[in-house]
Amino acid sequence: MVITSKKLMNGVQMSRFGRVDALMFRQDLPKPEPASGQVRVRVMASSLNPLDQATWEGRLKALRVRRPPLIPGSDVSGVIDQTGPGVLDWQVGDDVYGFLDAAPKRQWHGFTQSGAWAEYAVTRAETLTRKPDTLSFEEAAAVPVAGLTALQGLNRAALSAGHTILINGASGGVGSLAVQLAVSRGLIVYATSSPQHHATLKRLGVHRVIDYHQLPVSQSPTGLDAVYDVANRLSWAQKCARIHQRGSVIDNLVSLRGGWHRLMGGRSPSGVRHRYTFVTPDAAALYQLSELVTAGKLRPQVARSFQLQTFQEAYRWLATEKPFGKVILTL
Repeated sequence: MVITSKKLMNGVQMSRFGRVDALMFRQDLPKPEPASGQVRVRVMASSLNPLDQATWEGRLKALRVRRPPLIPGSDVSGVIDQTGPGVLDWQVGDDVYGFLDAAPKRQWHGFTQSGAWAEYAVTRAETLTRKPDTLSFEEAAAVPVAGLTALQGLNRAALSAGHTILINGASGGVGSLAVQLAVSRGLIVYATSSPQHHATLKRLGVHRVIDYHQLPVSQSPTGLDAVYDVANRLSWAQKCARIHQRGSVIDNLVSLRGGWHRLMGGRSPSGVRHRYTFVTPDAAALYQLSELVTAGKLRPQVARSFQLQTFQEAYRWLATEKPFGKVILTL
């Protein structure tokens, strides 16, 4: 058991850009204090996210956000430990979860101040919602970033019941939730994954599961209403070949092609609509996900949990095993 003083805490600190070894577990990090409009959360669980990996690898440097030294971690589930001035909606002892953002005010993207990989973290009170009683802290930590990404992506597709969608990369944290959200909306869902995850996806309601190695071939579905490329691994031609002339392509990353299409009104010359997501903290949207969880229509998929101090082992396991759902860090 690791013990810290009342003013210090355990956590992971990123001291420089680089590989995962640029991060170190420490027992002498200063415990953060909530400012006006913020709360402090005693963190029970967080998760591994591509967003955090992009941070320490330096892929967000162009946005001039998340500069070292910092504590990674975007997903947070835990208990309100202290409230800052002006916070009226939360009380000490409330169980909460959310997409952590310690920036003083909301920005146009979610790539702002992190800090969930520690015993305590501060965030704007408006980024949190109450944890559903039906979820453990570990399960709740699998929802915020992945769930908001999935929800915001599907909202951009603007599909209704009976429409068809292909979700590429359906076995990850975002994809597994996107599949469930799409099924709950009455969409006919096609999904790609490696073969070992096909049975799980079928149980979640996928109409047809495709080995992602076979997606470019002619036997894969065509004439669909939308392709949601969660994995960001398909070429533009591969995506357009799957949808009808006025269908939609949704990406999780901004690309040069996407920027050009946005300038052109969101359509390519062929008529294909192009949408992309910049996931942002949104407690109201997270509350919608909570309602689906309570109704039994959405369940986060936890692949495995690791203690925070073994975060490097967790990333190695994620990279080699390629599990279904999310990998969780517990404190």
